[in-house]
Amino acid sequence: MGRTCKGQPQDGIQLAQVNCAAHGDLCNAHNAKGYPQMNIYKDGEYKETFKGARDLSRLKDFLKKYANPSAPEPTHSVVSEEEPTQIYDSSGTVSVLDDSNF
Repeated sequence: MGRTCKGQPQDGIQLAQVNCAAHGDLCNAHNAKGYPQMNIYKDGEYKETFKGARDLSRLKDFLKKYANPSAPEPTHSVVSEEEPTQIYDSSGTVSVLDDSNF
């Protein structure tokens, strides 16, 4: 999906991932029970969890419900296990979230 959506930051959707093995408290706080799990947040508030078959068409339809075509390109952080790094990247990179940047 990331490759298909790459280069389309104008939709206001920012994908991110959390390593629940390393950040279990964060996953518990956001009710992440199974992996992979896709939760939608808007302005920091939980909206919905994607349910059903994980095919590209269904994922796109799910994300379109929350898309904002006039949204500015996102500024986000990419975090490694060693050291968080702030970057500006409109290429569609998936961010890694933990307690310090969620």
